[in-house]
Amino acid sequence: MGGITKMSECTRKELVFTYAKVFELGAAIITLIIIAINTWQMNTNIIEIKKSVELDANKIAHSHKQAINKLLIDEKIDFKNNIFNLSKEEALGFLLLNDYENLFRMHANGLISDKDWPNIKKMICGIITSNEYIYRFWRDHRVAFRDDFVKFVDSETKSIAKKSNLKIASH
Repeated sequence: MGGITKMSECTRKELVFTYAKVFELGAAIITLIIIAINTWQMNTNIIEIKKSVELDANKIAHSHKQAINKLLIDEKIDFKNNIFNLSKEEALGFLLLNDYENLFRMHANGLISDKDWPNIKKMICGIITSNEYIYRFWRDHRVAFRDDFVKFVDSETKSIAKKSNLKIASH
């Protein structure tokens, strides 16, 4: 009978060891499930952030249209508190170029996709080179913008300027 008792103790140890391994495996599986759920939630949040950024870019484009429309219909805009002493055209130029610089920054920070960037870049450079007031404001006030944005606009608009005989100042 002594042998049966020893076998039972050995079997109990193996059984406890097996249960511990099963528990360990279960804990690892639960951990992996939690990691998968958190990863899915983070991806969902990133998608929502990208949608929000796209919405912001659309709002910027819409605000440009509103500003241009106000100038086109010659709506009275209060320039009494104009600390920069800008004309309507210059104020519009600053507004647009400042928004374009923000779009440039958003792309540089990965908030505007490389897929969408070529069309936005084409819009930015097209407006700068095709609109007399915006072009003049850029030429005369480009020092108001960060160097990387200035270099970007200069390099992108050179070929457009050559085709349309514009003289882009190189400060």
